[in-house]
Amino acid sequence: MNALTRKLIEMLQSDSSERQRAAAIVIGELGVRDPKALKALGKMAESPEQEVRAGALDTLAAIRSPASVRYFLPLLEGDEDLRKRTEDHLAAFGPPIVPILRDAALKDPSASTRLRRSIIGIIARAGGKKSVSTLLGFLSDRDPDIVRIAGVTLRHGLDVLKPREKVDLLRRIHVFLKRLPAGDPRLPLMAIDLLATFDQAPARQTLVRLSRKGHHPDVRRAALLGLLRHLQGKRPDPALVRQLLATVHETPFQPVASTALDLLYRIALGREYERDLVPLLNAAHFPVRKFAIRKLAALDTPASARAILGVAASPDPAIRQVALESLQKLEHARKLLLEGFLRAKEPATAAALATALEGHREALRAEARRRIVKRGWDLWMKGNPLAEPTLSLGRNLDPKAFYREALRRTPLLKRARKYDSLSACLRMAARTDHANDDLRFDLALSELKRSPHDIGRGARVADPALDLFTQLLHTPKFPLFARLKKERAFLEPEDLFYLGFHFSEFEGADREFGGELLRLLVQRSPRTKFGRAARNKLKLQGLA
Repeated sequence: MNALTRKLIEMLQSDSSERQRAAAIVIGELGVRDPKALKALGKMAESPEQEVRAGALDTLAAIRSPASVRYFLPLLEGDEDLRKRTEDHLAAFGPPIVPILRDAALKDPSASTRLRRSIIGIIARAGGKKSVSTLLGFLSDRDPDIVRIAGVTLRHGLDVLKPREKVDLLRRIHVFLKRLPAGDPRLPLMAIDLLATFDQAPARQTLVRLSRKGHHPDVRRAALLGLLRHLQGKRPDPALVRQLLATVHETPFQPVASTALDLLYRIALGREYERDLVPLLNAAHFPVRKFAIRKLAALDTPASARAILGVAASPDPAIRQVALESLQKLEHARKLLLEGFLRAKEPATAAALATALEGHREALRAEARRRIVKRGWDLWMKGNPLAEPTLSLGRNLDPKAFYREALRRTPLLKRARKYDSLSACLRMAARTDHANDDLRFDLALSELKRSPHDIGRGARVADPALDLFTQLLHTPKFPLFARLKKERAFLEPEDLFYLGFHFSEFEGADREFGGELLRLLVQRSPRTKFGRAARNKLKLQGLA
């Protein structure tokens, strides 16, 4: 130590702030790196006087001695302005400062999160080959905030890296990832996330490797999410697709299998994957079975339609719904659905297939629609449970043919006096747009035959036959009384009396209609008990 240096150190240790600042300026100009001088400057940096503190920091920064770094570190936990100024000074040291800061952040157990966050930023700004590997080291830190900050710092730095530097960073990431065992859950996910930012084959290959069995589930999921960026808008490698198809079988479903499924949804799978998709229809997880149905439906081949049809009768209602929705849209499913529907032995199966067939209404030939309608009515006449889903489909496919087939069966039912069946047949026909007043009249007659003919007021209110006749009576231009007169062979005295008794108790047109019926009964059957009762009712109501 020469005399000048000794004198300057004495000035740094004096009580005069002016002498301290002057000595600091001279030391900075001369580049003095004497340990005692650095120590004195370090004490000045702790001065409560801002000007003294700033002068010491400026001098230490100008000297750029690695030995002076330790005097800066406590200042990184000071106020915001001091921290930023200290960070600027340390970053100006350049690459030589990186190992020192690394040790301060990683080896000192007392280092706070705030201090370590600042160090990460300084290392990134200092640059140099060691800065990248040092930042990568922070990705396996115990503090998740530090991991995140290091990862974000590295990612932002990619924008300013030259191509050769990016290749070097990618190499360093690969080396870093290979240090930990495959199943280690500490394998830094942020490093995997960084890989996804590299649109290069080595990065994709590493992500594929990390997504396979043997690695921790969180690592595999992170790798799959990274692959998602590479798959967007690109045709994926068939080997990767088949790996993903195998992954969705894994248990538990979360987090790996579900992520693989998300990737597969974003991939356009062609017919070359049809055989791989079919087994997924029997997968353990519902989302996988649903996915298989959707992707097979997109192919719309005879084989895919047949496979989906196979799960249309699944005991799982959600799967049935997805399968039937898909079958409604598949051209190659139309013939299979029709054949399966006509062969169905169980009403539930027939109902499910009928739902899918309705989606092909416009494409089904008229002959096929009429065949379904006729089959439905034939089954209904036999009391077969399959009649309900068949007639429901027939009515939706061809309402006109449904109506005609219903009317073809009414004469037989009427002759056989099967009034319950006759009413049911006519009511189904009445639900079509082709129903008219003549059909409603036939239905009213059939309901009249089914009526208990209870003349009690409460019973009559609940009688559907009387309600139907009331509607017809008030239908303009419908000759209800004339039509009833023509049904002499069908209507018995009890039927006429019941109708006349009911309507005669009202006012206006209803009362007059009731009187006409009672008078008709007296005229036709005067000596029967109903004829005599009709005569008495006419007198009682003042209609005689």
